[in-house]
Formats: sequence, C-alpha cells, structure tokens
Amino acid sequence: MLNTEKFSKGEKIMGQKMLDILKDLPMEAQVMILSALPVTELRATIPIAIGLGMEPMIALFYALLGNFIPVIPLLLWLPGVINLLNKYDHSRKLVQWVFSRTRANSTKLQKYKALGLMLIVSVPLPLTGVWSGSIAAFLFGIPFRMALPAITLGAIIAGILVTLASMGFYTIAKLMGIPLATVLIGLLATVFFIYKKR
Repeated sequence: MLNTEKFSKGEKIMGQKMLDILKDLPMEAQVMILSALPVTELRATIPIAIGLGMEPMIALFYALLGNFIPVIPLLLWLPGVINLLNKYDHSRKLVQWVFSRTRANSTKLQKYKALGLMLIVSVPLPLTGVWSGSIAAFLFGIPFRMALPAITLGAIIAGILVTLASMGFYTIAKLMGIPLATVLIGLLATVFFIYKKR
C-alpha cells in the first residue's frame, strides 16, 4: 500500500488506482508507465516511486525514461491528430480547451521560443510537463529540431527538482556532500527564478 501522507487527496486516489491497475508489473515498468501518462508525468510519479521504497536516483532514471516515451510521437504526429479531432464536435471542444489552457500558460514561449519551452517544461507545476510542452511547440510553431532538446532538457530539470523535493536537503547532502548539494540546489533555484522573472 502506498504511503500517501505527502500527497493531496486527488493524488492519493489517482496514484493508488493506477498502482492497483499496474500492480502485477515490475516496479520499474510501473514507474515508466505512470511517468508517460499526462495525468501523472514526473511530478506525481517520482514521489510515488520513492514513497514505495524505490531509491531516488533509480526512480528518477525510470521516470525520465517513461516521460520521454510520448515526446517524439507527440511532436511528429500531433498535427495529424489535431486535424482528426477537429472534425468532430465533442473532440473539437476538448482540443480548444487544451489549447486555451496551454496558451494561457505560454506567454514566455511567445517571446523566448525554445528557451521558453525548456523553462515551462522544467518547472514542476500542473500543466507544465512534456505533454503540454509538446502541444505548446505545435501551437507556437517551434520546429522539431529545437523542440525535442528543449523539452528533453526541461524534463531532466523537472525530474531533478521533483527528486530533490521528494528526498529533502539532508538526504541529498548525505549522498553528494553539502557543498555540491548546495551548488546543485542553487543552480536549480536560479532556473526557477529566471522562469518566474521572465
């Protein structure tokens, strides 16, 4: 059973339901699948994996692998899927809702393009993961060759931030040493500060 003291009520229910569905798979496969889904991605998967006893760096590794699974298909096939969904009334409304939410959270993208895309994906907040980043790349015409590295780097930064938050400073300092842990946290805080300021 998942220890969910640190999660919200919605995360507890969603995480437990998904774990019940995936319970017969190896833990690594569970983490990859959860991380590939738009409702959980890295932000919920890493704390869940650590809460289930997986080593933080292993949880980060498998969560990143899973999080990268949808990126290339989304970037390549999203235009065709959007055209198909726009042919039907019910799915057109969903597409318009997703696009309006993405546009509302993408003012930095309009100005900074690939850098803005990386910053948006790297901040571990709701609606800022690789799924939203891929949709934003499509919406703002960021080419594949720029979008893929931006989303990949953003996902790595987000994964590190979530892992650090899940582990706590003292655990990190114990693994890496206080000076190196402080520098790493400082660098990540700088990325977050730049994102908020711009």
